[in-house]
Amino acid sequence: MSEFTKFEASENKPGPKPKLPKIKNTSSRMITLIASRTSKVTILPTETKEVSKDFLAEIKKNAGAMTFFDSGELAEV
Repeated sequence: MSEFTKFEASENKPGPKPKLPKIKNTSSRMITLIASRTSKVTILPTETKEVSKDFLAEIKKNAGAMTFFDSGELAEV
């Protein structure tokens, strides 16, 4: 019976899901953003991808990755 109550407590909460930040690739080439050894995102030309807030925070700390945003090849939507 205790297992049943644990299952009920872990159900999804009602309501809208939080919006994830989106990154849009406006260049004509594929761009791969790498935040750590295990997390990377490849964005194809003219594609928009949703990324987690933690991933975007790590990318904003990286000066090399921010050059794509500064040049206009990537844009946060």
